[in-house]
Amino acid sequence: MVITELDKEWLQSQTRKLSALQRKLLREALRGSRRRDGEVEPGSFGVQSMMSQIEDGQVRARKRAAAGLSIARLIKRGLLERCCTRGRWRLTLKGLDVALRLNPDFNLPT
Repeated sequence: MVITELDKEWLQSQTRKLSALQRKLLREALRGSRRRDGEVEPGSFGVQSMMSQIEDGQVRARKRAAAGLSIARLIKRGLLERCCTRGRWRLTLKGLDVALRLNPDFNLPT
């Protein structure tokens, strides 16, 4: 992929105010868009797998609340959309473009 100056400016305008957690959620959504079989909704992701390793209930609650706020902001920006199942989201076309530009070494399935 060749990245021009215009691409760099566009990426900066889209990601300038993204937090580290929002970038992590976009990366998880990108990984979720790759999965096709065995999932509730193909191409979707949830935060359950991110939270399952945390043993302390208070820490897990804080991280889940922060993830919920970040997901709400990503939905507001048009990068994520809700899926048909509760607790599942997927990337929009705009979100897929931003996530791929944030992670240029990621390979989508062909």
